[in-house]
Amino acid sequence: MSQGSLLVLRQELRQKARDFAIDLMTTLREAPTNKTVVTLAPPHPVYQYIKGKRKAFSARAAYSLLIAKLGSFVDEFGIPIIIGPVMVRSGNKNYLDVVGILPHAAPITLARKVIEIEDKISGSFSIGKFKVDGAEICAAVGDDMSYPEISRACALLGADVIMFFVPPLITPYSPKETERLASVRSHENGVPVIVIGGYADEFIAQPTIITSSEGEVLESRMDTSRFMLEVTIKRLGRSGNERLARRYISMLKKSKELIRIKKKKIGP
Repeated sequence: MSQGSLLVLRQELRQKARDFAIDLMTTLREAPTNKTVVTLAPPHPVYQYIKGKRKAFSARAAYSLLIAKLGSFVDEFGIPIIIGPVMVRSGNKNYLDVVGILPHAAPITLARKVIEIEDKISGSFSIGKFKVDGAEICAAVGDDMSYPEISRACALLGADVIMFFVPPLITPYSPKETERLASVRSHENGVPVIVIGGYADEFIAQPTIITSSEGEVLESRMDTSRFMLEVTIKRLGRSGNERLARRYISMLKKSKELIRIKKKKIGP
């Protein structure tokens, strides 16, 4: 297959997890059953946890409820959903994951945020890459977009597109900065970028963006109304170099750890 396709959904994000799931399921009843749908999860539970206004187990429970409700819908209607980031626990740490919900199957982690958020959200040591309709997709979350090593690792893994999930509230960019970073990351790696954005209102929002592999912004929308956008992903046919990709991420994580240690040493 020379290309694949998926539906990018821009959705209101301010609802509670239960209401968001109901709203999303209502929208998806209009979607073609043979297309995978990609969307943001509501960011409020993890945002409230990061700010100390919510317990970790409560934030995780909200996302567990969301995934369970969407799983029942996917089983009934056969529409695969990729959603993120959602807060999960592994061992004694909390992570932000991009999750795939497939018909009659347990939800699977497709990608995990690489860069930690303060001492609240831990970072992964690996890059998430998966296939949709034959296309190789590499995904990252929030300010992972700031780090060129992460996008370069995606390109080295043979990705046909790099997908950034950028929820408002926990993504520290203005919409213009998000658009600039999307263009830069696609241009420097020769890989198209899809930014999965959404909105709580006109002031709390991140754009939905599609770029070419040359860095040209083909679509950048800040609508505060729901829409679905069908995106065709052309196969680039690149061979991957997993060893070198792992090395990029390892160097990044080591540099971040050194910065953290230095800050501790010179701090009050």
